Amino acid sequence: MPRRGGYRRSSLGFAILLIAIGALWLYGNMHPGFDPWDFFWHYWPVILIAIGVGKLVDYFIDSANANRIASAGTSSASDTSSGHPQGHSHAGEVVAILVVVALVAIAMSRHNLRREWRSSSHSVDVQGAEKADVNINLGAGNLTLRGGAPAGKIVDADFHYALEDGEPSVTYSVSKAEGTLDLDQHVEEHLRLVSTRNDWDIKLNNDIPSSLRVDIGAGHGDLDLRGLTLTGLDLEMGAGQVNADLSANWKKDSTVTIQGGVGQATVRLPEDIGVRVNASGGIGTVSSGGLHREGDAYVNDAYGKSPTTLEVNISGGVGQIRLETEP
Repeated sequence: MPRRGGYRRSSLGFAILLIAIGALWLYGNMHPGFDPWDFFWHYWPVILIAIGVGKLVDYFIDSANANRIASAGTSSASDTSSGHPQGHSHAGEVVAILVVVALVAIAMSRHNLRREWRSSSHSVDVQGAEKADVNINLGAGNLTLRGGAPAGKIVDADFHYALEDGEPSVTYSVSKAEGTLDLDQHVEEHLRLVSTRNDWDIKLNNDIPSSLRVDIGAGHGDLDLRGLTLTGLDLEMGAGQVNADLSANWKKDSTVTIQGGVGQATVRLPEDIGVRVNASGGIGTVSSGGLHREGDAYVNDAYGKSPTTLEVNISGGVGQIRLETEP
């Protein structure tokens, strides 16, 4: 019986140690810049010392317990009759395991602190384009989008990103006076156990009519479209929060689509043109903000009266929608 109890004790410590080692290697697989072998190369003496000290602590505690039991006149047979020795200590074993876990946590945190950050800027000429398709794809991070690109530029962008995620790319081409602008970041697909920073500050040309598509996987989006000349907007977010001011220069009837699992969406609407908002598909609460219901939609006072109409379709798992109008 005592043998069986010892097996259980050693199995417990071995299992926890395996979990710690497995977690270390899993972290290394998901973060190519982290080398588990480098961890063991630097810390193996500390691990051996922790295990040795733990065994010594248990030995002395067990000896003290055995002497106390003997002096009390308790037989060893009754101590072990249940298959679990009453005098055995786990304190040293627990301390050794905690030391290993602490070292793993320190190694991971040091790797995170060593992450390198980079900044880059891109400014692209219009190159004769009279209209443009603009596509922005941000996997995770914070996006600030607005007008105000310098004269003759289709875009002026500033990026702040983690080196291991790679530099965002800006590609632009013009065919038959129509430009195609793509801003993307090809991040290696892996689970992230630590937070990262990814900030995009993008200015677009105010005067060139543009169809805009924005895709943010997770994070925060602040879209100030005032002053831009837009022909359409397709906004998709996976999770997070988005603030979108749609008071752009809408020259003709246009459609805005907002979809995805957005936690909260605040949408500012123009007042001088007719607006109709349709919300469907897993929507939580809707704050109309001065609009009134018309059937299943929300409309403003200019709807049906102005020569231009803006149709806004919001769908997906949006928890809360706040609709606001210009003052």
